[in-house]
Amino acid sequence: ARQCMEALGRELVIPEEIVHDSEVHYVLREEIARRAIHRFEGIRAVEHYGCHFFKQVSEDIIGGKRPVVLKGLAEALGIQVYDYSTFYNCCGFGFRHILVNRPFTRSALRQKLLSIQQEVDPDVILVNCTGCGTTFDKNQWIQKALGEEYHYPVLFYSQLAALALGADPYREAGLNFHATPLEPL
Repeated sequence: ARQCMEALGRELVIPEEIVHDSEVHYVLREEIARRAIHRFEGIRAVEHYGCHFFKQVSEDIIGGKRPVVLKGLAEALGIQVYDYSTFYNCCGFGFRHILVNRPFTRSALRQKLLSIQQEVDPDVILVNCTGCGTTFDKNQWIQKALGEEYHYPVLFYSQLAALALGADPYREAGLNFHATPLEPL
C-alpha cells in the first residue's frame, strides 16, 4: 500500500484511531439538531446495526455491546426509537450470505421483520450499514412471495441527517434508490 501511495505522490498515513462515520454523526448530533430545518416528532423507529460494527469491535464503539449512535442521532431530531427482541440478530446479509446462501438471508431477515412488525410496527428502520440497509429495503418485497406484507422505509443515518438539514430527498439524499417507498414517511 505504501508503494502504491508513493507512486501517486502521496504518503500513507495510518490514523491513531479509526471510527465509523455513524459515530461521527452521533458526536455531531446536537449540532445537526441545532441546524436542522426539519424535525421528526411523532415518528416511531427501530434501529439495526451492521454486525461488522458492534459484534466484532464492540469494546471500541460508542455504547459498546448496545450501540447508541443511531438512537442518539434520531432522538436528537425528535424520533422515538423502540427496542425489539431480535435487536442483536443479523439481518442476513452477513458479509457473503446474500451471495452464497440466500435462503439464510431471507430467513434471518424474516425473523427480524416479524419481530419488528409484531412488537413495534415502526414508521422507519434506521441502519448504519449499507449491506443491512439494502437487505432490509430490497427483501421486504421478496417476503410478499410468502404472503407477508412489510412496508418499512429504511433510512441510513447519513440520509436522516441530510433530510434534517434540508437536503433534497432525491437529488442529494438518494431516497430514489430505495425499493421500499419512503414517501409515506
